Amino acid sequence: MTQKLYFGGVPTDPEVKRLAEAFGTPDPGLIPYEQLEAVVDVTRETNRFRTILTRWRRRLLQEQNIYTAAIPGAGIKVLNEPERTEAVERLQGRASSTQRRVLFHAVRIRVELLDSIYRARVDHLRIQAARAARVVSESSRAVKAFKAEPAQQAPRLRP
Repeated sequence: MTQKLYFGGVPTDPEVKRLAEAFGTPDPGLIPYEQLEAVVDVTRETNRFRTILTRWRRRLLQEQNIYTAAIPGAGIKVLNEPERTEAVERLQGRASSTQRRVLFHAVRIRVELLDSIYRARVDHLRIQAARAARVVSESSRAVKAFKAEPAQQAPRLRP
């Protein structure tokens, strides 16, 4: 009796393909977890369910340019363009706050306790963090102030 060993875990491709066949190119709106559970035949409390959904959502984004968000206790929401814009703005906000935190901590390192090599590393870290924080905050302000004609949406990558 030969058993196949899965050193990288049990493959998720069959379930991801079933989701792709069941939902195809989903329209904006909520897909309840109950429907997703019925298609993949896995309960939502398991790590496998999360893994399958993560792979399917990643594939939707990469192959069809469809952005989704997990709504706790409800399901997967396929975002329309205004919702997608808000989600990307939240990502940008997290990036800028992360850069500010890096700078906050970098300037508080006591360089007098460091040797010359670590002092140079801290200087480099401070300069890079300050530059990144400045770029992120300037671009955030520029995006909010930008008033132009809406650009055409990028086409779906695959029909």
